[in-house]
Amino acid sequence: MIQSLLLGNKLAIERYSNLLSKSKYFGQVQTLTIEEKEVVAENMDLNTFDAIFIVSPIARAFSYFDEIFKAQKNLYFVDQPELNGQELIQLEKIQSESGNLVFIEKFELEHPLVDEFLTTTGGHLLFRYTKSISGKRNIRQALFSALSFLSVLSPMQVKKVDVNTIDTTNDEKPIIKIRLKMFDSSLCYIFLKLDNKTEHSMLIETKIGNFSFNFTDNYLENIHGKKFLSSALTNDELVLKSIDSFALNIIMNKKPQFSFRNYVLVVSNIMRIEAILQNSF
Repeated sequence: MIQSLLLGNKLAIERYSNLLSKSKYFGQVQTLTIEEKEVVAENMDLNTFDAIFIVSPIARAFSYFDEIFKAQKNLYFVDQPELNGQELIQLEKIQSESGNLVFIEKFELEHPLVDEFLTTTGGHLLFRYTKSISGKRNIRQALFSALSFLSVLSPMQVKKVDVNTIDTTNDEKPIIKIRLKMFDSSLCYIFLKLDNKTEHSMLIETKIGNFSFNFTDNYLENIHGKKFLSSALTNDELVLKSIDSFALNIIMNKKPQFSFRNYVLVVSNIMRIEAILQNSF
């Protein structure tokens, strides 16, 4: 059984402790609780743990990642908005030298609709991600999901970013339209609708056909209009799938498809988009 340490705020600790108890791969779980993004306990003794979980955004994240990487411990973490570009570059170098297993939570990629597709289909001609969000505070999470899909689908980096926030929906709610041009000239679009509705979809055009993913109604539609239904999973069920994937990577000594390098590239593009939005939205 994998012995693990959970690091995060009280609510996150409770949630992930419950999720880990449902997994067949994890044994004893110890916790370090964070209040108001400050770590309560210092000088972590990592020697007794097989895996470290950072389950909420933390202050001084760099120092903890640095310590975990240098200890060559397996790490599972959620997106850390406080890590800046320079810190991520330094951590990428440290992690590369360490060679430890790093697993970033991106639970939308665990959805049954796309799980198999992402492992069997390489490359794309057009990518379009559309999601309804309730407000500005949800922008980063939606961007992270969209760009994580794109990072796995395309080996090419983003060449140019254009953002348009002028357009509105029929009920006068703003739409953030993001256009990404890749170095291979393929185009990618991210549409974020601030209308607090339930729209959530993705369109991928490839050399073997077009595929439309409807996450709201849980079906995949191919170019012939045939729909393939999927079971509906809650966010917690998707996170548990992600945790189990992490466990299997540890057991099989296998690197995840989405690497720390992918994470650095995704966050770099999020920062580019956020910089544009700060001046226009």
